[in-house]
Amino acid sequence: MPVQTTGRNVSNGVALGSLILVMLSTAKILFTPVGRREPIRLNYLMTARQGQKYDLEFIYKLGYDDGKSGEAFGSSLPEDVILTGNPSRMQQTQRRMDDSSLDWEDYNPSPPLKTRSNLGMGTLLSMFALFRFGKELITYPDGRVIRDPNLIWMKLKSLEPWRLGLIFMSLYRVLGALGSFLR
Repeated sequence: MPVQTTGRNVSNGVALGSLILVMLSTAKILFTPVGRREPIRLNYLMTARQGQKYDLEFIYKLGYDDGKSGEAFGSSLPEDVILTGNPSRMQQTQRRMDDSSLDWEDYNPSPPLKTRSNLGMGTLLSMFALFRFGKELITYPDGRVIRDPNLIWMKLKSLEPWRLGLIFMSLYRVLGALGSFLR
């Protein structure tokens, strides 16, 4: 049956295994919940001050007026917004300390963030494309390996330019991914 529909000589077991693999990956994609972000709540902007609530436009206008008049950032914000909205600022207003009083010997910076691996689906597809190209380059149509380097060179020279371009792009992608592992 697979030979009639695909034109390739594939056993029934391989065809059934491929079908099950595609069905399982499709089911995983369909039934995996999508991560939803919760909306950002600006509770600290809505603090009550003598029955008055601050809205975003009011706070924005205060900041705009600060910038227009050349004052420091946040200098005209109401005190309860400053204290409620930013705990580090509350600590700064409680105790004014300068950098000279800090003990820099105990300073431990956080480690740098790990870079994301470049070994993704695109790189795997590029590896597969290179494997398939290499297999077609060094084998006869009946599957035997070509042992004559002149015949391999002739097959390489007779490739279409678009196919060579895809091969070089795939090679660039794979080498880039491998280079990220060596850093």
